Amino acid sequence: MSIVKGSRLVMISSWNVVVLWVMLIFTLSIQTAEQSAGLSSKVTEIIVKAVSWVVPIDPDVRTIDKMVKQIHNLVRKFAHGGLYFVLGVLVINSFIKTEVKRFKVYGYALIFCVV
Repeated sequence: MSIVKGSRLVMISSWNVVVLWVMLIFTLSIQTAEQSAGLSSKVTEIIVKAVSWVVPIDPDVRTIDKMVKQIHNLVRKFAHGGLYFVLGVLVINSFIKTEVKRFKVYGYALIFCVV
């Protein structure tokens, strides 16, 4: 009996994580263009500074600003794709925990993520 309760708890928990992730995506999606650009610029700047520890670049602030501007759109695209990739993995995991069989898991996950 406890195994059934435990697996039910795992199933409910996995779907709760999906709901939380969808809420995160929604929260980021309702930002204004300025808010979104500001957030991604800060993330891009952090990435550029972290890479500069490994790969020597000119420490001049103008150089960092220039690099941030150059890769800003790339970081935004990867972040967008990454958010939905994680959603896909979480949904697949949740359908597996719900005991959906075989390839139906991937079809249902695709439909869920597209909707």
